[in-house]
Amino acid sequence: MLGAGAEVKLAEKRILVRITVIGAGESGKTSLINAFVNNVFHEKNPPTEHIALYYTTCSVSSEEENLNAPKFNTLLEIEDTPAFEKMDDKILGDLFDPFWPKPEHLAMNRIPRDEEDKETKRKRSVNLPFSMCIAPVAQANDSDNLVTLGDSPHHPNAYFCGKSDWKDRKCCPSNDFQCKSCRRFQASISPEGEYRTLCRRRMIYLLVYDVNDQESYLKVLGLFSQLQETLAKKDLKQWPLIYIVGNKIDKDPESKAFKDISAHIRDFARSEIDAGRKLSTCMVSAMHFKNVTKLFRTLLQDIRTREPLWKVDPLGGDGGP
Repeated sequence: MLGAGAEVKLAEKRILVRITVIGAGESGKTSLINAFVNNVFHEKNPPTEHIALYYTTCSVSSEEENLNAPKFNTLLEIEDTPAFEKMDDKILGDLFDPFWPKPEHLAMNRIPRDEEDKETKRKRSVNLPFSMCIAPVAQANDSDNLVTLGDSPHHPNAYFCGKSDWKDRKCCPSNDFQCKSCRRFQASISPEGEYRTLCRRRMIYLLVYDVNDQESYLKVLGLFSQLQETLAKKDLKQWPLIYIVGNKIDKDPESKAFKDISAHIRDFARSEIDAGRKLSTCMVSAMHFKNVTKLFRTLLQDIRTREPLWKVDPLGGDGGP
């Protein structure tokens, strides 16, 4: 827990928090995001074809019962993903990696601090976050080396930086060698352009299902098991939060499917918690905006006490990832 002085200092900052939304097709992932971010509901949303990023700000009190308590101010970066049936194992594996598209050691590097203009004495940022949203494709890899497009026998239409690695292998088409940084850069290129996020890691996973559809629910339980297995293989100081979210509670709350799924998810969550695995659940209606704001505010109250997820240095230093 933070001390009173630290709470006040934290309230002066806006913390970046990334939420990744994954689920079955037609479970209402995009509608849930739009209901919170844009306060709008569309009867029909086109299927999500590529990973998309949404941004909004949200503040919660550090103490719900004390409205005058210091605020926990956040900038939410929300990843909307295609229906998981449309994603291959590689894409799903990337999303289950808390640090993708960068490896952990690069993702957790300190962000350059603001510097002072010598002439005007005014502070200027050396890391303009929103400029990254429209950054030109194929400029530099995660080692900050400029890349160019080229062809080689084993790497057609690939990116090369021309730098040598520790084995003195030059990354270039003539050597038919592509370094790891350029391979990661290559993997981050989608039909929509280079995938760049502001936040350095995934902190919260929302696994969304249609609470009226047993198949949708079973798919999300399978996703939960896959995510647990993937995270267990990684040496993480702090696991991301995982929420299983049932959407469309307005559709047919009296149906047998709805009642059976509602009862099972309660028992399942209880059994996971008894086994020592952290899991939270929530039921919402994106169409009627029911429990949507409550869900996201609960997420922030939950993550606020888990400093290793959002602080660069949990023992002091930077207050945002």
